Amino acid sequence: RSPPPPRLVKAGYKEVILTGIHLGSYGRDLDDADGIDLAGITRMVAAVDGLARVRLSSVEPTDVTVELIRLVAENPRVCRHLHIPLQSGNDATLKRMNRKYSTAEFAGAVQRVRREAPGVAISTDVIVGFPGETDADFASSLDFVREMAFSRLHVFKYSPRKGTAAARFPGQAPGRVKEERSQAMIHLGEELSLDFHRKFVGEVLEVLFEQSEEPGYLSGLTDNYIKVEAPVVGAETLTGEGVEALTGEIRPVRLMKAYADRMRGVIESRPG
Repeated sequence: RSPPPPRLVKAGYKEVILTGIHLGSYGRDLDDADGIDLAGITRMVAAVDGLARVRLSSVEPTDVTVELIRLVAENPRVCRHLHIPLQSGNDATLKRMNRKYSTAEFAGAVQRVRREAPGVAISTDVIVGFPGETDADFASSLDFVREMAFSRLHVFKYSPRKGTAAARFPGQAPGRVKEERSQAMIHLGEELSLDFHRKFVGEVLEVLFEQSEEPGYLSGLTDNYIKVEAPVVGAETLTGEGVEALTGEIRPVRLMKAYADRMRGVIESRPG
């Protein structure tokens, strides 16, 4: 329950990710939590001297509280990115999945986040081909996902697990149907990601560079979960720093071109 020890910052770590099963329930089962919930522990971690970023992993829509949204909006060290699992954009399917929220409640959470935290990335998980999902159910799920305009989708084809209730449900979808629905949802996710990325063309965002995937380029993430590639050699370089010097560092990058899975930009020279 403690913030990351200073030794991690001293070792050069710029970002930490708070993760866990049912992350939004943090503190509820602890007698000595002193009322600290997910927003509270995130605020504590963000206060560690020298730490640049705190990122949250998956948070259930029912755990997206007003306090958590306010923290994302107001604390510059808390990343403007929330992964809120949807699973299905159809209420009948959500009910069969035994989810504790409706599409209307999910949409309300998303709208509150976007109203309070401009530029936030909201990514999600979607399952296709859940038992009983009809063509009409899937179509409504597609429509809802499109309406939510997620920044990124993780799409999964339902597969039965022995011993689960869903494995015994009627209406098990054939493999061909699940594949077709998966491809349709993935294609929509690519469209939505491209739309999200295009909003930031021309802007300068801070990128934490992590790895080299192509000679002469480094890639990393913005605080709002955009993967960015930038050249670090040649005429386009403005800083004179090489791959080794920039790896693990945060630099301002002017975003120039949008793709579905990433953006490309140019590292800005720092004032002075």
